[in-house]
Amino acid sequence: MTTVIAPERSSLDALLAERGDPAAIPADVLETYRSGDVRGARRALFVQLRQETDEDRRALQERALRELRTWAEPADEPGLYALSGIGTRLRGSYQEAPDGSRVATLWLTLLFLPVFPIAAYVVSGGGSDGLRFHGRVPLPLTARIMRGLVMAMVGFGGSWAGVSWLLGSGLFS
Repeated sequence: MTTVIAPERSSLDALLAERGDPAAIPADVLETYRSGDVRGARRALFVQLRQETDEDRRALQERALRELRTWAEPADEPGLYALSGIGTRLRGSYQEAPDGSRVATLWLTLLFLPVFPIAAYVVSGGGSDGLRFHGRVPLPLTARIMRGLVMAMVGFGGSWAGVSWLLGSGLFS
């Protein structure tokens, strides 16, 4: 049995309080974040990071972007199903918290092997209690890289197949 509960995210406000520099995160990013537009705030912080010249503030902004729980959004429980190793499964354990929750990546699997990362979730529990989904978070860097590699391979394979078909079709004889 799985349960969906509201995301418990560490906040940008907590990072600012810990740091003691109220200007470390720009006011427009904080306002967007507090209004509930988590994705918009994260995009704005990425833009701000490129322009930041103060090394201490830059380090805090990078830390905020790496802490995936900060960007948790409410989400429905994903469908976890596999038949003969083909389906979806949670894999990985990133940023484990003292409460036992962790970030796990939902993968499309073929023959039990993770092939394509779909999404990432903050989860806790497991075993006989089942999983509890606390919210959806951005994909970890390794999963984003894997997604890009798979997309590139699919694109290359499709292009190769298309060119092979064109050359073998007699259109250019």
